Amino acid sequence: MNKSTINKQLAINYTVLRRLVQNDHLVHSRINKDNIQELMDVREFYEKYFESTKFVQYFPQVCQLIKRETESAFARLRQRVYIVHKYDEAYPKALIQDLKEDAPLFLYLCGDNALLERKVKRVSIVTTLSREDAYIEKSEAICASFKDSHYTVLLQNRSAVDHVLFEGLKELNVSMLYFVNAPLLKEDHGEKICKSHCPKYGMLSFVGPTEDGLEDFMRLKIMNSLGKVTVLLSDQPNDVHHFSIQNNYAWHKPSILPMIKPSMIPHFERVFALDDSESFIDVLNNCIS
Repeated sequence: MNKSTINKQLAINYTVLRRLVQNDHLVHSRINKDNIQELMDVREFYEKYFESTKFVQYFPQVCQLIKRETESAFARLRQRVYIVHKYDEAYPKALIQDLKEDAPLFLYLCGDNALLERKVKRVSIVTTLSREDAYIEKSEAICASFKDSHYTVLLQNRSAVDHVLFEGLKELNVSMLYFVNAPLLKEDHGEKICKSHCPKYGMLSFVGPTEDGLEDFMRLKIMNSLGKVTVLLSDQPNDVHHFSIQNNYAWHKPSILPMIKPSMIPHFERVFALDDSESFIDVLNNCIS
C-alpha cells in the first residue's frame, strides 16, 4: 500500500473507532504518534486500547457493519483527495504547535498538496459579516494587491464577502487555499477547483465524509494557525479585539488591519494598522520577511 492508500484506510478506521467508542475525547487520548499505524487493524486497536468496552456483545458483527458503511461513505470522496494524518511529515507543524491536542487528526486536501508545505507563504484573510457596498469594494481592492505576488491566500466561505473575494482572487489567478466546512464529496461544490488546471489552488477540509462541520471559532483558529499572517478585513476599530487577532497575539504572529488607521486603535504588539491601503503589501512583506 502506498502512503495515500494507508492514510485513507487510517481515516476510515478512525471513523469506525469513533462510532464504536462514541467518545471523541477518549478516542483522541488513545491515539498518538507511536500507535497510529496500529489503527490499520481497527478491531485489534479497539480491543487493545479500550479494555473496558472490548467485551461488547456481538462486537465483531457490529464492527464489520460500521466498517462497511464507513468505507461506502469514503467512496463518495473525490478521487483526488489527499489525506494526511497528524503524525505525518507532511502535516503542517504549526497546527500541532498552536492547537496541540485540538489539532485535527486528519486533513483532507483537494488540489495542490504543496500548499501545506512550511515554505509556502500563507496569508489568512478573515472578513466580517458586513454587506455594505463600500466595505466590499475596499475588501476587493485590498485583495487585488495579491495579483502577481508570491503569497497563498487562505479563505473560507463564512460570509457574502468571502464569496466575492474568492471569485475575484480566482479571476486574478492568485494562489489560494479555500477552507470547506464539509466533506470533499464528488457531488459537492468543489468541482471548479478540483478540476482546475492551475496547480496553485486547493480546497481544504477537516472533516471526513461521515462527520459534521467544525464550529466557527475552531475553523478560524485553524486558519490563523496555518497562516503566517492574518489580515482582518474590517473597518470597525473594536475589531482589534477580534478572536483572530487574539489567536495570533497568543501565538506571537502578526496581524494586519488594512482598513483601519493607526490613530483609531490602541497600540498592540504585532498588530498593524495602515495610514493608507496602498502600503498593504509593503507591510505584509515586512511581517513575513
